[in-house]
Amino acid sequence: MSSVQDPRPAISLPRAASRDPRPFPRAALPIAVAAIALVCGFGAYLLIGGSGPTPVDDWWLSVTTIDASSPAAALARFLAIVGGSTGVIILGAVLIVLLWVFRQRRSALMLATALLLGVAMSEVLKRIFERARPGDQLFPTTGFSYPSGHSMGAATLAISLAIIVTCFIGASRSVLAVTWFVAGAWVVLMMWSRAALHAHWLTDTLGGMLLGFAAALLAGWLWSDSGVLGRRNMVEG
Repeated sequence: MSSVQDPRPAISLPRAASRDPRPFPRAALPIAVAAIALVCGFGAYLLIGGSGPTPVDDWWLSVTTIDASSPAAALARFLAIVGGSTGVIILGAVLIVLLWVFRQRRSALMLATALLLGVAMSEVLKRIFERARPGDQLFPTTGFSYPSGHSMGAATLAISLAIIVTCFIGASRSVLAVTWFVAGAWVVLMMWSRAALHAHWLTDTLGGMLLGFAAALLAGWLWSDSGVLGRRNMVEG
């Protein structure tokens, strides 16, 4: 009995979608630890030397000051809502569900781990350092100032997604370049908005960004092939 061959040509994936994931960088863990150490180190400086603004903080606040009725202020307020606790929870949950539905379960758990780590570290450090926020806020904001929770959330989400695309899913160089550019732009935009609204000092946003960066790296390392959770092969995808 002769076999029948399908005359239709085989369908190949687009070049951008067929790229293998990059190896997770070995330096990720020490870099994450160093970032957390920097955040804690500046926090210790605030406790010892006073929690007021540094000269750079005052300068940056004057540079980013905007009119309350300007389009820039409207954009900053929108980012404050999207990047707040509720916004991050909703956006994070949607992304985690989408990753799970599309069988990227390890990526979904990595993102959930990163968000939990980022929020936990941010809330603990805020209560330790108890830095006051700037005055004359353009958007109602409560709680302590250092590190910035909005900047942490933006960095955790953006960097985690960039790591997932790079090391867990895989993509072409052009797609990776766009992914990392968008991730960086989102974080910078959120950091700007916090200063523009007089909700945070520059050093608050830098601390939040570093903390989110560290949370993403730690979660990526934990779920990578060389990480504790990745080695156990607890999930597929």
